[in-house]
Amino acid sequence: PENYGSEELAGADVVFTVTVKKVIRPKLAELTPDVLSKLGYSSEEDYTSTLKKSYLDGYVWGDLVNNTKVKKYPEAEMASYIDTSIEQLKIQAESNGTTMDAFLSQYSMTEESYREQLEPYAESHVTQMMLAYAIARAENIEVKDEDVDEYINTNYQNQKFDDEDWQNIKDTLVVNEVKEYVISNIK
Repeated sequence: PENYGSEELAGADVVFTVTVKKVIRPKLAELTPDVLSKLGYSSEEDYTSTLKKSYLDGYVWGDLVNNTKVKKYPEAEMASYIDTSIEQLKIQAESNGTTMDAFLSQYSMTEESYREQLEPYAESHVTQMMLAYAIARAENIEVKDEDVDEYINTNYQNQKFDDEDWQNIKDTLVVNEVKEYVISNIK
């Protein structure tokens, strides 16, 4: 590059010659009961069904979300996602002894440019929520308040959640229920 540290090399054409000394190909472990147990699976069937579910979850649900066309994104949901992401970054920066602005400046960004960068992620998140709730309504899939409370009591004992956190957990449970429904109905 023109601004290279050494003046004699700045802007110069260079040729690199490399020698590959070794190529390592991973050898997959045989799926013995001991290996499966160490990986946290009870059987080869448990392992393969988990992989299949993970694959279907990622690709089928991902394709549904990516191929969903949204005419207009709800402004409140978009702003909420972006504001929450900004708040999370502020907390993370402060926990590392800096400010969000100082952190962003390391990447030549401002809060405004970071907000712009978050828009596609917000669109994807909002699309996923809209899709999940639309399928849930159409297929009578319901996550009851008691289900959310039970989930919180089981997984987050002794933690307090405000209304927004509680709703985020409910949204996650709705998405998970809808994903399961979609995957189990693939023909």
